Amino acid sequence: MTGGSIPERVVVLVGTDAAALGDAARDLESADTRAAVFVGDVTDPATRAALQEFVAELFPVEHP
Repeated sequence: MTGGSIPERVVVLVGTDAAALGDAARDLESADTRAAVFVGDVTDPATRAALQEFVAELFPVEHP
């Protein structure tokens, strides 16, 4: 993504294998797709809460 353009798609990859997630994110990234990686065990409630915060910060929803 260059020039501050807004992507058409956003993808958050979640799991415990940082290297594999990073590889997948690089493969998905394009001019119209923004990819982010969150490494953690989402079966843990604290990790799920952190993931929710991560997504809200990366991809804020604007309310009118």
